[in-house]
Amino acid sequence: VGALGQESMEMLKVRASLEEKLKQKGIYKSAIPEKASKAKNSRLSR
Repeated sequence: VGALGQESMEMLKVRASLEEKLKQKGIYKSAIPEKASKAKNSRLSR
């Protein structure tokens, strides 16, 4: 696993814990802008 892979694993962990907190508050869906998921997808496809 290269540096980028390690970095994205960290990001996934952080994001997962944030999503958990948001889900508990019930604001999960409104908290994720469309822009963010598009950016994530373009990064992965590289």
